[in-house]
Amino acid sequence: MRTWLATGKVVKEDPGLSAKLTISGPTNGKHQFPMSGCARFDHRDAVLHLLGEPVHIGPLRTFYTNAKIDLLSVQTDGSRVMKLKGSDSTLRILERF
Repeated sequence: MRTWLATGKVVKEDPGLSAKLTISGPTNGKHQFPMSGCARFDHRDAVLHLLGEPVHIGPLRTFYTNAKIDLLSVQTDGSRVMKLKGSDSTLRILERF
């Protein structure tokens, strides 16, 4: 088995996935909720905390497969509060980019 350091990628089952997200920024307004499929999140400067110390690992991309996103509310500033929910077959894929 190749390691995270060698491949830059980790795949893990995540059937219990449930998260509340707040997203801001422009939208095209054409989204129909709920949406199902693959969710992707990019973090330009990901930080892990090891033994209480921050370790900058650089850009990290996270995918959740077989997930559903539903709109919970729209805030007065235009940001959207959403719920991300996994299925029995959801995978979490982490990779450096």
